Amino acid sequence: VVLQFCSEHRMMMQSVAVERGFPSGESPAANDGTLDGEESSFDLSRYSQALVTTVPSDVVEALRTILPRAADRLRSGSSPGTLILQNTEEIPRLGQYKLKVVNVLEGIIRLQEPKLDDVVVSSEVLVLALDLFFLHQWNSLLHQSVSSILMSVLEEGDSRAELHRHLLAAQGCRLLHRLVEAFQDLSHDEDRPLNLGRPGYIGHCVLACEAVMKG
Repeated sequence: VVLQFCSEHRMMMQSVAVERGFPSGESPAANDGTLDGEESSFDLSRYSQALVTTVPSDVVEALRTILPRAADRLRSGSSPGTLILQNTEEIPRLGQYKLKVVNVLEGIIRLQEPKLDDVVVSSEVLVLALDLFFLHQWNSLLHQSVSSILMSVLEEGDSRAELHRHLLAAQGCRLLHRLVEAFQDLSHDEDRPLNLGRPGYIGHCVLACEAVMKG
């Protein structure tokens, strides 16, 4: 239910933003993202940010209670065992339950509700999501969800200052340290068999690095 609300709320914000953002008779170009007769590209984010659409207070309170429980589930969820890949590498399974918890966290973060940020920080649920991101090297669904969370926070900048600091701080998520370690492991692991390839999250790490540099 929470995941459905977060998704529907986000879609509603974007839809109304587009409707209010375009004068009558104007529409974005189908492929290049520009308006007819204009050279500048259309940026949906500036319309979304300008639009005041708040999450109902009772929903905010409900989500504030859900976040610590989500963190507990990520900490104590029972291990579903291991998985052996075709290259004989044995890796831990994530399980559908923890994946859905991360999906819920993604929906909550993408609501862009600042009244939830302090609970995200205090519950350390974002730290736990990043732990899973780097532990499960080949789970593309997990990587996509966590990467969406990272981009949402990093690209918001000052409007999510508390969450932004928590993401980068050494006492918080340690994102910068984790990114450096990921690339160091990739370049220094000379004993790694060639058929294992590089970890599946490396592409998302590149995007995160670019977002940090732009910020």
